[in-house]
Amino acid sequence: MQQSVDLDEAQCRNALYKLPCEQRMAAAEQHPNWSRMTWQEKLRATKSLNASPVSSQPFLEFTRSMPELGQEFRRRTTPLTPASIPETPMDERRSLEARVARCRRPESLPLRQSLAAPDAGQQEWLKLIFETSDGLKVAMGHHREELLWAVIRAMRLQQVQANDTILQQGKVASQRMYIVAEGVFDVLAQRSDGSYVTVCQHGPGSVFGSSSLTSDPSGDRRVCAATVRARSQGQLWTLEKRAWEQALCAPAGAKSIGLVGGVMLLINNLAGPTIVSMPALAQEAGWFSLFLVQTVVAGFSSLCGLMLIEAMRSIPGNHSFEQTIEFTNLASFYLPHELYVGTMICYHVNSILNLMSLIIQSGQVMDYIMLNIYGCAPGLQLGLQAAYVCGTQTDSVTPFGDRLVLSSSMLAVALICAPFAVKNLDDNVILQYLAVIGLIVMAVIWIGLLLSEPAFPNPLPIATASQSSLIGTVLFNFAFTSALPSWVNEKKPDVPVGTTFWTTMCFVVVLYSVVGIVGGMAYAPFYDTNENLFSKLNAGGSKVGQATVAAYPMLQNVTSIPVLAILIRCNLIQGGLPPAAATFIAVALPWLMSIPFYTGSGFDTIAEVGGLATSSVINFIIPLIM
Repeated sequence: MQQSVDLDEAQCRNALYKLPCEQRMAAAEQHPNWSRMTWQEKLRATKSLNASPVSSQPFLEFTRSMPELGQEFRRRTTPLTPASIPETPMDERRSLEARVARCRRPESLPLRQSLAAPDAGQQEWLKLIFETSDGLKVAMGHHREELLWAVIRAMRLQQVQANDTILQQGKVASQRMYIVAEGVFDVLAQRSDGSYVTVCQHGPGSVFGSSSLTSDPSGDRRVCAATVRARSQGQLWTLEKRAWEQALCAPAGAKSIGLVGGVMLLINNLAGPTIVSMPALAQEAGWFSLFLVQTVVAGFSSLCGLMLIEAMRSIPGNHSFEQTIEFTNLASFYLPHELYVGTMICYHVNSILNLMSLIIQSGQVMDYIMLNIYGCAPGLQLGLQAAYVCGTQTDSVTPFGDRLVLSSSMLAVALICAPFAVKNLDDNVILQYLAVIGLIVMAVIWIGLLLSEPAFPNPLPIATASQSSLIGTVLFNFAFTSALPSWVNEKKPDVPVGTTFWTTMCFVVVLYSVVGIVGGMAYAPFYDTNENLFSKLNAGGSKVGQATVAAYPMLQNVTSIPVLAILIRCNLIQGGLPPAAATFIAVALPWLMSIPFYTGSGFDTIAEVGGLATSSVINFIIPLIM
């Protein structure tokens, strides 16, 4: 017994529940103060009975005559792991086998009429079972709590009589799961000679049949590996597979995004603010490197996306994407807890960095609109003494130069995007059509303006040794894998994933390569400055060019900001965060964090750090692990 003394209470509790149910209940009968004993004392008392086999008759009388203690035991217990019971004496075994032979039926008996749905106290007890049973953790551990309550409320209490067969070895298993509420249930295995032997027991709190919930509906139905029969009168909580699926399935009408809508959504997710950096990257890394790196990363990103979607399909009960599974659900299901926590921290850091880049570029472009219309861009210079400032510089990414400024344009972007960011994803799909069509029109205008520049065609290198900025930015740009679960949750069942992926990737690679190469040939090298494509077009004097620079954040970034905020908010809520806190982190926090990165080279820093430090982990490494 010295070994049990060295265990903590949790270990003693787990060790106790690995002992036979009959032995534990007999120990409880011999100790009137059982409910006040520590887990170490309970384990010691139960093990002391190991030397003397316990008769089943006193145990059955005990369960019938001591309902109060049985209720206390159920309240404090976690799910019981089936364990071997002491060897049954030969005479008793023969009697048992004879009784089994007389009671054998060709099929499992139907359960008695349902008594009731669980009340509040019973729901709490069932929730404890779901949270601690390994089998039920597989089925429900990755879902948010409100869905768990919905499943629990769908359970029904069934009355069984002694010798009722719940499952029959060799027969097709019933499409339901069972949790023992009252009584004892023997698990019988049939030998090669046709006789039966009791291999273990289920007592109050035990779970069996949970694998029937997670079986593949397209495959063959499972066959029972053993017979489960009631040794005494009892009660079972049952959960029908159909009720389980209905509780977890996505709301009706949620899957409404077609092929074109999906392509538009993914294109707008990829074709973000990094397009303005492509000409400088072509000058720094070389035109062939620009195309090759994008092609390789696009192919690898598509492969990771397909693997992530296959991981979604493998979630229990989600073979046809019936459930709503976000990235946080995938991480919770497939990864150990410590890795899950680290992954979700990395996921949200990456998403917020991406959102910050959209906010910063949108505000910068709108600042130049103010500069062109009013002659300066208003803002609030931050420091020991805050002061009003009106920026007038034209040789930097913002009219404020490198000063720490709260721009009025960034506040305007917040006012425009916030109402859409608190809505659902399907409310924003129509905006994706407008954004992509507008991007195509503007890209045609940009290419025409760039071809008319005096310096065109300025020669570009094929490839250089300076590739780090290109790789980091491209990784950041093609990091769309983490957004795929939300699209899959709402796409129509007949939309092909592969066609959607390759159409999206080909469009983005071609568009970015053409804009980058032509833009790089239109100007003298400027990759070592704070300038980008937009600042060049804005300083070029063309009213059309300036108009496209002004329109781009409205048609592209502003339509992407709400979608990304929605993805962040949904994953935070799925992870258990209250909706109010999730909304603050997804909608308000990115704007606050964008302020110190707004001027100077802040945007480029976010793109490189986001690509190398977080995006590659979430979008390329984690899908391979899953």
